[in-house]
Amino acid sequence: MAETVLVTGASGFVGSRVVLALIAHGYGVRALVRPASSRRNLEGLPAHPVVGDLTDPVSLATAVEGCDALVHVAADYRLWVRDPDAMMRANVDGTRALMEAALAAGLKRVVHTSSVATLGWRAGGPADEALPSRLDDMIGPYKRSKFLAEQVVRALVAERGLPAVIVNPSTPWAPATCAPPPPAASSSRRRRAACPPTWIPASTSSMWTTSPRAMCSPWNAAKWESVTSWAATT
Repeated sequence: MAETVLVTGASGFVGSRVVLALIAHGYGVRALVRPASSRRNLEGLPAHPVVGDLTDPVSLATAVEGCDALVHVAADYRLWVRDPDAMMRANVDGTRALMEAALAAGLKRVVHTSSVATLGWRAGGPADEALPSRLDDMIGPYKRSKFLAEQVVRALVAERGLPAVIVNPSTPWAPATCAPPPPAASSSRRRRAACPPTWIPASTSSMWTTSPRAMCSPWNAAKWESVTSWAATT
């Protein structure tokens, strides 16, 4: 029987591409969607939709039950928000609740989608995951929420053995019938120049690995070809 993977944000621009990739590689997919979300990107795909929300821990626990793995793509992504606390509840508290549910369900692998926004930067050179960054470096609630969510995942890996790997994509672009999210206009010019957009082919390997060396190692998905090559060797 094929392993079942829960994909959060499955109806979105990036999430639906992850769903396609997993299906192409023979996984069963459970697609987490919010009650009011359009499912246009999932039309015709053999994915099982489940209704849930990052602000509803009970729905997250129900969604992961019976799954083998999780790819967490969902996030509240807005360049401006009237109530920053709402974004924190979804991106930080929601990530914590989801990872706690993954631990309780005994999932074998978790992929947490972070952001290029959480990376440090090097003047005159490329940014990568090895560069340290601080919460004080994060401008605006979205970047702060993604930084804090990543710290939640790191802590659960270190303290409770969460089998997670972190990826840090840049601005996504891909062939699609639905428009992508707005460009990461809040990113600094230097960071955008150092980290090119993430190209997501219509069908490609997912952000996936079973290699122990990837535990809690953030992986910059700015060059998607590198991600697919890495996943294929594990």
